Amino acid sequence: MMFIEPSLKPSQLVSTSEVNKEFSKIKKQARNNPIFVSNKNQIDTVILSYDDYLAMYNLALEAQEMEYYKQAGVELRAIQSGTSNTVALDLSGIEDDGTPDAELFE
Repeated sequence: MMFIEPSLKPSQLVSTSEVNKEFSKIKKQARNNPIFVSNKNQIDTVILSYDDYLAMYNLALEAQEMEYYKQAGVELRAIQSGTSNTVALDLSGIEDDGTPDAELFE
């Protein structure tokens, strides 16, 4: 996976020592834009609002879910075409005994 570095404004870049001295101020700034913390001229930490974190977290979950379904679709097509090593179970011959699903999984 290739990572693209975001562009940032000079006001978004702070040093570790500045964070240590002015954390309240920087925390307030992070509510509007992520703050990039540098240590020895390298960005090593990002401070962002909880809402921004949740948005990123949920996008990551969606991407993970999409990849899962994409892989499942590829496998299903392989099963259907007979090119899969996965064994598909044929359950069509099993009769329903009438037991509700809720009882089966109590």
